[in-house]
Amino acid sequence: VATKNVLGESPVWSQRDQALYWISAPEEEVWTWNLKDAPYRRLFDTTIGCVALKEGENGSIVIAGEKAFLTTAMTTGMMTDFGSGPEILAERPEQSYTTRPNDGRVDRQGRLVFGMYNNYHRLGVSAGDNNC
Repeated sequence: VATKNVLGESPVWSQRDQALYWISAPEEEVWTWNLKDAPYRRLFDTTIGCVALKEGENGSIVIAGEKAFLTTAMTTGMMTDFGSGPEILAERPEQSYTTRPNDGRVDRQGRLVFGMYNNYHRLGVSAGDNNC
């Protein structure tokens, strides 16, 4: 898919929507592509760690963002109202700017399981140091 993502990751296929969803974390984008039309993206004003499918209407997804966990529907028809945005499911309680959610998936019981990414892992800290 020709999108020129800086870092396209976290792909998930929706059988319900017949569409592929993925993110570009540093660009704060969630993308979807139905294999027929051009890929469609939305910006979320937060670094994104992963995207997961959500039960409900077509296009329903959960987004693990740096600031909060969000839900929205990725349908082109919804974009006629540019004043509406994603709904906040939960804000991150620690609001640490050193880490963010990363690489999540939904398990067989329907739980979103994700890891955390250390934003400063390349600063040269020593092994064993608390770099959080």
